[in-house]
Amino acid sequence: MPEDASRLTGGCLCGAVSIEITGPAHVTANCHCLSCQKLSGTGHAFHLMFAEDTVAINGETKGYSWTADSGNEVTTHFCPNCGAPLFGRSSGYPGSITVRAAALDDSSGFSPQVSVYAKRLQNWDATAEGTPAFPEMPPAG
Repeated sequence: MPEDASRLTGGCLCGAVSIEITGPAHVTANCHCLSCQKLSGTGHAFHLMFAEDTVAINGETKGYSWTADSGNEVTTHFCPNCGAPLFGRSSGYPGSITVRAAALDDSSGFSPQVSVYAKRLQNWDATAEGTPAFPEMPPAG
């Protein structure tokens, strides 16, 4: 969480779902996996990972689950009205939730600490300069 913020807010495009975060981000990452590319409609998604008990979701979401390359079960949640992707959970990171940076009202205080699935990086996309890049998902812990 940016130094001067006591909480973060956000939500979907139509306003049916809101998010409030009251704890610090554990990690910030650009993910270049094919699933994130398809879900974002671009070359990567920028995720912020928080302890689940610091994130409040208000409003109905719909989830879609799949098995990732890592073998973990991943569920992404989106607004069933406007379709905006909002947050996700992975069985590989119990107790954590990843919020899409684009779902926040102001994500300008964050930058990616790592890039994952860099092996899927499209030639028309880029990793953040100076950011460590992993070919796949590094082990949790």
